[in-house]
Amino acid sequence: MHTRGYDLEIGSPTARRRRTCNRWLADYPVERTILAVTIVSVSVLAIMGLLSPREPSFVDAATVEEFALAHQTYGNLKNLVIVAGHAVYIGTDFTKADDMDSWFLEDYQRIPGQVESFIEHISQGVEAAAKDPSALLLFSGGETRHLAGPLSEGASYWFVANGLNWFGHPNVRQRSLTEAHARDSFENLIFSICRFYELTGHFPENITVVGYEFKRERFVDYHRAAIAFPAERLKYIGTAAPNPTTASTGEMKTLSAFQRDPFGCQASSLPRFQWALPPHSWRV
Repeated sequence: MHTRGYDLEIGSPTARRRRTCNRWLADYPVERTILAVTIVSVSVLAIMGLLSPREPSFVDAATVEEFALAHQTYGNLKNLVIVAGHAVYIGTDFTKADDMDSWFLEDYQRIPGQVESFIEHISQGVEAAAKDPSALLLFSGGETRHLAGPLSEGASYWFVANGLNWFGHPNVRQRSLTEAHARDSFENLIFSICRFYELTGHFPENITVVGYEFKRERFVDYHRAAIAFPAERLKYIGTAAPNPTTASTGEMKTLSAFQRDPFGCQASSLPRFQWALPPHSWRV
């Protein structure tokens, strides 16, 4: 992931101060290098969850060992496959994923074909990962249903895939994990990229996203552009929605919100599931 196109200044310095800073950086190359290394190091620690604004900054030996082990296991993976979650599984038998009562569904989701579409997304993600041995598969989605308890969409999808024997690709299991904090589609993308970095020690070269076809524009033209990820390195696999007319109408409103607020930061423009756990609590 690149930061091209971003202005990483802090505050609002005057033109005179900006010129002075640029001259200082040009006149002192050693100091410039030290500054750059420091900024990158702090950013990496923040992404990996080792620094938190709410807690003292420290790195314990157990955490370092945990990430080192993860990097040894997944460090050779180059690409990322993301399956965006849409519901939490509350059943006890994961082989009955096609049973509507096995899922915690909102009223608008209780329609024919809805849970089958979840299974299709899971299978498409597994298929994409099976075709690419260098890909890490992440099921993304947080604890978005308060009444369902501490269950995440990401973990729900993982267990369904496992219960259905990975749709004939059991070897994908060793390259499949979860991102369990995303509250909307933008966070599905950005949090999964961070999770990939957390597990591998580097950013993905290529990304494949599995979701509904009506969300293609949102991911490809809005979310991808917001993080300046190259268009030629992002692939979207879209499936039909069980309620295409209603979905398309709602999507127009969502696109309008992301157009005004690309990162979804304004609570008034794009409400999120506020009870999802904070990202800084991530663990391998």
